[in-house]
Order: sequence, then C-alpha cells, then structure tokens
Amino acid sequence: MSRKDAERAMNELNGSQLDSISVRMSWGRAVHVPPQPVYIPPTMRELIMPPPPSGLPFNAQPN
Repeated sequence: MSRKDAERAMNELNGSQLDSISVRMSWGRAVHVPPQPVYIPPTMRELIMPPPPSGLPFNAQPN
C-alpha cells in the first residue's frame, strides 16, 4: 500500500454509509518509526522471527 492508494481510498470512502453510520476519515499524525527497535528482549526475539523459507507461495508453512 502506498500513500497514493490511501488517498484514493480516503476520497472514495469519506462520507460513505456503513450500516447507517457515516464514515469520516482524516490523516493521523506522522510518527517516526526507527528502522531497528531500541531493545528487543531475548524472549521476544525468537517470537518475532519469521519462519524459515518453505519454498511455497507466500512462504506458506505446511503443518
């Protein structure tokens, strides 16, 4: 997704009805996200690692 995609979605959806509720959209405040987290605890490090490449489409993992 790019900003152009988000702008197009906002323009098309802003003011639309969703189950009789009017949808309002606006931009949030920009937040700087560092490329690397400041600190990752060792117990979390193994939980956030992606699975090894499976060779299947979208890296699907067989059971």
